[in-house]
Amino acid sequence: MLSDAEIESYQALNKRHYEYPQASPLNKEEQTKFDAIRDRLWHSWLPPVEAVRELTRAAVALPDENDAAWNVLEACGISRGVSGLRS
Repeated sequence: MLSDAEIESYQALNKRHYEYPQASPLNKEEQTKFDAIRDRLWHSWLPPVEAVRELTRAAVALPDENDAAWNVLEACGISRGVSGLRS
């Protein structure tokens, strides 16, 4: 997952990112690093693709094409053209 140095960096950047009022906003390089760590963390919390495929097979109805749930499904490797998953 994250190394000790990455955790320390993330905590420092997170504190500054959410500080109000922002005394020292993140610069572009820091924001890019912070976003990359947050993206890695988010992806680490997602279920495996196989579990999501089984969920979509068992679901009575998938989310509407514009539903935000598709952000999670796509991050798990399921595309919006899932009609072929139903059998």
